[in-house]
Amino acid sequence: MKGIFFSLIFIVSVCICSFAQTTAFTYQGKLNDMSVAANGQYDLMFRLFNVASDGEPIDAPAACNGVASGSAEAVCEDVVVTGGIFTVSLSFGEAAFTAGVQRFLEIHVRPGASTGEYARLAPRQEITSSPFSMKSLRAGSADSLSSNCVLCVTDAKIDSVGASKISGIVPIANGGTGSSTKNFVDIFSNQSVFGNKTFNNTITFNSGVNLNQTLTINGSLDVPNGSVTADQFHGNGDGLFNVPGTFKWQAVTGLSQQAQPNNGYLPTNDAQVTITLPKNLGIGEIVRVSGAGSGGWKIAQNDGQSIVLGSGIKVTLPLPVWTPRAIARNWQSVASSADGTKLVAVPRNGQIYTSSDSGVNWAARDVNRNWRSVASSADGTKLVAVVESGQIYTSTDSGETWIPRDTNRFWTSVASSADGTKLAATGDGLVYTSNNSGVSWMPHSIQNSLNIGLIASSSDGTKLVAADNGYSTGKIYTSENSGVGWQQRAHGGFWQSLATSADGTKLFAGIDPGPIFVSHDSGVTWNASGYLRNWYSIASSADGTRVLAADYGFGLYFSMDSGLTWIAVSQDPRSWLSVAISADGYKLVAAAQSGFIYTAQIPAHYGRATSVGTAGYLVGGQFTSVELQYMGNGKFMAISAVGPLTGN
Repeated sequence: MKGIFFSLIFIVSVCICSFAQTTAFTYQGKLNDMSVAANGQYDLMFRLFNVASDGEPIDAPAACNGVASGSAEAVCEDVVVTGGIFTVSLSFGEAAFTAGVQRFLEIHVRPGASTGEYARLAPRQEITSSPFSMKSLRAGSADSLSSNCVLCVTDAKIDSVGASKISGIVPIANGGTGSSTKNFVDIFSNQSVFGNKTFNNTITFNSGVNLNQTLTINGSLDVPNGSVTADQFHGNGDGLFNVPGTFKWQAVTGLSQQAQPNNGYLPTNDAQVTITLPKNLGIGEIVRVSGAGSGGWKIAQNDGQSIVLGSGIKVTLPLPVWTPRAIARNWQSVASSADGTKLVAVPRNGQIYTSSDSGVNWAARDVNRNWRSVASSADGTKLVAVVESGQIYTSTDSGETWIPRDTNRFWTSVASSADGTKLAATGDGLVYTSNNSGVSWMPHSIQNSLNIGLIASSSDGTKLVAADNGYSTGKIYTSENSGVGWQQRAHGGFWQSLATSADGTKLFAGIDPGPIFVSHDSGVTWNASGYLRNWYSIASSADGTRVLAADYGFGLYFSMDSGLTWIAVSQDPRSWLSVAISADGYKLVAAAQSGFIYTAQIPAHYGRATSVGTAGYLVGGQFTSVELQYMGNGKFMAISAVGPLTGN
C-alpha cells in the first residue's frame, strides 16, 4: 500500500426485493481517502463473519456484481467511486444467512489497478435484515393458522398492538411524520429501523436499536444511559450499536487492563497500572490513556509492536551504555571509518593507537609524539595525523606504518576526504591542502587571517569549512573549491569545534563557552542551538541528521534532527575532548583527556520510537496522558501527549 488512511464513514444496506428474489443485496457506502472523499477506481473486498471482531470468515460462495470469486471473499475490482459514494451488489448464497444469527461484513480496500495489500476498515458492519428477507421467518406459521382466514384481519380491525407482542424487524410505514402522539417506546425495543424517517414527537429507544438509514429527530431522542436532542448528544454511547467511530472511556481501578480499540482508560490506582495495547485493530483506530491515580501508568506492547513518537512529542529514554576502551591517556583526537569498525586515536606525548574491531582492542603505532589531531578515510585505510610543533604524518595501511610530510609547524587540525586523497590541515594560522594523499601541500591564507585553527571537509574534499579560533571574535569561513577561494560566514565566537555532513551542506560549529551554531545551507546562514556549554568537539553522520557533541567537563549530547534539538546521552562529567561517529550515526566514540576512550551504540529508533516488541513501553505519571493511533504493521503513533513521558 502507499501509506493511505481509508475510512468508511456512512453505510447504507438495501434489500433487493422486486421481481424474482435472489440472494444478492446492494451495499452502498461513502469512502474517504486521507480524510477526503475518494474519487476514482478502487478495489474492494468483502468477507462475511458471524461475530463483530476476530473469528473466521463464513465459508460461502461469494460474488460481487454478479461475478463469483470462487472463494469466501467477494472481490469487486475497479469500483468507480465518485465524491466518496460507491455501490456494489453482493451475494454470499442463501445458506450463509441463518435465522436469528447475526452477520457482519468486513471491508478491505486498495487503489484500483494496484496489486498491493488491502487496507482493512474497522469496525465490521452489521447486516441487518436485508438478506434474511427472502421469506418472512414466521410466514409459514402464519399460513397454517387457519385455512379459512386469509386476509381477514384488515387495518380497520386493528386499534393497537401491545409492544410486548412485537418482535423481530418492524419497518415503520405510517405515523412517522408530523406531530404524531403515538408512543413508540416499545416499538423501538430490539428493532432495526429502515428507511428515511422524520419524527417531530419524542422518541424513546429502550435497547438494541440499529439505524440503517437517515433518522431525523425534531423532538428529542432518549437512549439508555443518555439522551439526544436535535443538536446535542449526551451519555457514554453504551446504548448505540453499528455506529463507526464510537469512543468510550473506562476507569481502571486494578493494576492491569487489556486495552480495546477506540477506548480510553483512566488509571485511578495509587500504584502503577499497566495498560496492554490491543493485538487486533484496524488502521486509524485509537487508544488513549490519562493518569488519574498517583501511581501513573505504563503502556505495554505485544510482539512486533512499537510506538512512533509524533512531531513535538518527547520521551526520556535510557542513556546509552558507554564502554571504556584502551587505557587512560591524555587523548587529544579520535576518528572513525564510515562503518565505525576502524578507529584511530592520538594522545599528547604518546603513540598513535588503532583499532579494527570498533574499539575493543587497540594497537600502538609509530612513536611518542605531541599529537594534536587525526582523520580517517571512509574505509579506514588512509589516515592522517598532525603533531603540534612537528610534521604531518600519513598512513596507507590503516596505521601500521607512517610517513612524515611537509615541515615542522604548529599544526592544530586535520581533515580528510572519503577516499583519503584530498586532505586539509591548519598550521601556523593558515590552511594547507593536499590533492595527493599528503605527498605535497599548498598553503592558503584566508582574508589576512593568521589564526585559523580548525578545519572540516566534505566527503569529496571540495567543500571546506574553517574557523578562526584565536580570538573571542573569531570567524568561520567556507570554500567550495578545495581551499583555493574562501568566503567569510559567521563570526563572533571563540570557536572550538567544527563538523560537516558528507555533502558539505549541513555545518556545525561549537563555541567555548556558548551554544552550537548550525547551518543547513553550506554556511550562508547560521542559527544558535543547544545549551550554553564548552563545545570542544562535534561529529556528524553522513547525512547530517545525527550529530554528537562533547561538552568539556560535563557530558555528551546527541541530536537526531540536524542540530535543532539535543538530548544528553552521557551525564558523566569528564574532560571530553574529541568525538567521532559512524556514517549512519549509530556508532559513537568519545575520548576523554586524562581518561579512556569510550564507545556506545544508539539504535535507529532512539528518540523516535519505542523498542519493537515486549521490551518497548511508555510510562506516564499522574495527570499525564497520551493518544495513540494505529498506523498498521504493528506501529502506533503518539499523536498527542501531555506531561513528561519516559520509555524504552
